Amino acid sequence: MDVACSHLASTAREIDTKYTAVTTAWTDSSRGVTCSGLSCLGGNITDQRLVSKDGHVIPYVRTDNFDELLGVVDPGNVIVTTGGGHLAHFLEHIAEHAAHEGYTLDPSTSVEPGKVAMRFQNSFVGIKEGETRQVAPSNFSYQTSEADDPRNLTIVFTPSDYYVHVDGVGHTPLLAHERVENTDNRRLSEKWFTVTASDLAVGQSTMGGPFKRHHGEHGDNPIVKGETATPCEDNVNVELGLRGSGARLNRMLVVSVPLEQKPRQTHWEHCYEEPVLYRSCNSEEDGESNVGTARAAVLGVGETIGEKDIADMQLKIDPAGTIVVTQIDYNTLSLAADAKVVTVGKEAVELAIRDMNRQYEMCEDACRLSELPAMLHKLTRADHTKIQKTLEAVVKKETEEVKEQVAANPFKPHKNALRAFQ
Repeated sequence: MDVACSHLASTAREIDTKYTAVTTAWTDSSRGVTCSGLSCLGGNITDQRLVSKDGHVIPYVRTDNFDELLGVVDPGNVIVTTGGGHLAHFLEHIAEHAAHEGYTLDPSTSVEPGKVAMRFQNSFVGIKEGETRQVAPSNFSYQTSEADDPRNLTIVFTPSDYYVHVDGVGHTPLLAHERVENTDNRRLSEKWFTVTASDLAVGQSTMGGPFKRHHGEHGDNPIVKGETATPCEDNVNVELGLRGSGARLNRMLVVSVPLEQKPRQTHWEHCYEEPVLYRSCNSEEDGESNVGTARAAVLGVGETIGEKDIADMQLKIDPAGTIVVTQIDYNTLSLAADAKVVTVGKEAVELAIRDMNRQYEMCEDACRLSELPAMLHKLTRADHTKIQKTLEAVVKKETEEVKEQVAANPFKPHKNALRAFQ
């Protein structure tokens, strides 16, 4: 079930002109500046989509992509663990956390940011009544052209656990994972995140009253790496995000820590003013649809979908990079009847925007990206070249995948079959 993105965008604009709805969110960490002003390109830019296991893309409500609103916060005021631990403490021990996933950080660099930038987003996941849907954010880094040379170390925090990732080549889903037993701790099992409706309204904290799930089940989730917690029961309060923002069981934090990349010789071939890519709300016209019932979701972890080897990788933190926190609050949008498209009602959008505005107000400062020097740098030809190289690497990777699929079964229809013969 898809959510009507165009209608959601116009509703958000009507409520507060700062906000819109997109299926591709720009979650950049550093944007370039040219003689004509702010560019859509930069030295550390990322497109983020929220994808579902069934192949759909789910919209976000957030401020404008091009010149978004950002909060400036002390990492000590960002709660990231169920025990009330904060981001500053986590970053002090980031080498230990990264090592658990197979990443070795260069000991010559440390992470002690005085401030971090923070953005707030709400997602609306269309579900049938009583359904649990499996989703995950998926990042596309325009600076990562080789798997062993990522631009960012990314930590995904949920109400029950955290997961360490690095950028991949092309769209890379940020899935939940854990060590596989009896494999000498050299493999990880991967799992989608699950969203289930609760009885809470959009933007409502679990503080101050019993929390109850609305249908569905919520399975075991590890609280500490290597340990397992009991199922999430009523009256469980987990604060995640800005200190004082309230306990949320629908919240995810995606923390991007910039990495130094290998020095490479670049050969300038040609220049273009605009990138050969499309970074915006890329939904089609919605058509007619019914208004669904919106609730805050319960964020959980699904069943294992596969395994992968732990990637032994040497990484070095970029001391000049800005750490950025992207907060995603998950909401469900349900209909009792079967439908292909469902609309978010104005009241639910108002609640989401009110909650995001309140959190921007809780930040030490809030301004447009174009007003925050820590997020800006002079755009260079090298930035253009690196982006071009990444796009070429992604096309090559996708073409090879198509060729393998076509070769395996040439009589199975494939929407990109022509690419196998180009």
